[in-house]
Amino acid sequence: MKFLFNRFFPPKINRERVLAAIAEAETGTSGEIRVVLVHHTVEDSISEAVKEFQKLGMQNTKHRNGVLILLAPKSRKFAVIGDKGVNELCGGTFWQEIVKAMQTAFRAREFTTGLVEGIQQIGTLLSQHFPPEADRGNELPDDIVERP
Repeated sequence: MKFLFNRFFPPKINRERVLAAIAEAETGTSGEIRVVLVHHTVEDSISEAVKEFQKLGMQNTKHRNGVLILLAPKSRKFAVIGDKGVNELCGGTFWQEIVKAMQTAFRAREFTTGLVEGIQQIGTLLSQHFPPEADRGNELPDDIVERP
């Protein structure tokens, strides 16, 4: 399942809070969460998210349990997508809940809060289906990727 919300204002994001949320969410799971911020115009945020997912090698995680959040402020769009392993287990309601929570915060111009809430919900889902593995470290970096 892939969902997007088409209208929101350019974000002002507290990077430290977002990075801390990613790190915290990933402590309870072997899953991976990435955030991508694109500064160019995007026609289709889901297609853009899929391209970024591939570029970042997220499809190469051991359990296919990566989730990507793409923000395209210039286009006022965002997308949340998950890899095959996540999509097989979570169902459409889960994606709708994440998008709704993020959308509500974004409409209130609370971009950091929206991202953190989305990341926390994703982390909760991933921890239920993909517990942490003692012998494995972080498969992907926890940074916020920015594209011109």
